[in-house]
Amino acid sequence: MILEKNTQLSLLYFLNTKQVEKGLEYLKSAAKSMELLKNEISDYGITSFYYYSAILYISAGYYNESIRMLNKILVLNERPIQPEKAMFAKYLLLLAHYELGNMEVLNSINEKMFGPNEFIEPLNLLKQQLPLIQNRKEEKSFFTDFKKQLLRSKNKELLQKYFDFLSWAENKIKR
Repeated sequence: MILEKNTQLSLLYFLNTKQVEKGLEYLKSAAKSMELLKNEISDYGITSFYYYSAILYISAGYYNESIRMLNKILVLNERPIQPEKAMFAKYLLLLAHYELGNMEVLNSINEKMFGPNEFIEPLNLLKQQLPLIQNRKEEKSFFTDFKKQLLRSKNKELLQKYFDFLSWAENKIKR
């Protein structure tokens, strides 16, 4: 229980303070400990570890590693996950594949992973528009609009709780 809470708090600390490199270093040692003690750690603790690890990997630009963590939650179903966190994990999987340029995978994720009522505004725009982006001009235009939607969203606090979509959109605009 102590390892579980300490690991989760540490990952959140590194994410919230944007200390990505230190977070990645911590993640190496924490992953070994979590693997050794995984039978003693709650489902919530394990899935939270995978989820926050995925975010840290996305923040560092290690999208393949992020996909590996998200697949442990979504595809391999290693442990049960809370429905809200599962929904956000699906959006992160979409985001990671987009970043890798796996455009052909985006529609498949949309069709096979998201349920008909599984969306939250303005993230639904990601599902609808990411597969359609063809060039840098379209990308910049989309993310400029997406950022505006994020700033106006009534779900702003909920979105921020699960991932910093605003910073991600701003980085996509600047690039």
